[in-house]
Amino acid sequence: MATTTGTKTVTATAAALFAGTAELTGRTFMAVRNMDDVVSMNVNGRTLEPGEEIKLRFSGVGTQTILAQSNGRAVQVEVQEVA
Repeated sequence: MATTTGTKTVTATAAALFAGTAELTGRTFMAVRNMDDVVSMNVNGRTLEPGEEIKLRFSGVGTQTILAQSNGRAVQVEVQEVA
């Protein structure tokens, strides 16, 4: 089981979100925490309020692109992936 954790900057332009330099192959779990204290953001269409965390589970087969987008200025997020 491989785990990758990283901090990313999410802007007002939707972009793929992952912990390292690329999505983990065979990813089974992803946690995303909005570290901003004011600005909300979207993760695959779900609003993530300041300080909130979302946990996503995957089958580990194939790939699924997770998109993130800020609802204002750029925000920092903490991302953890497990494969």
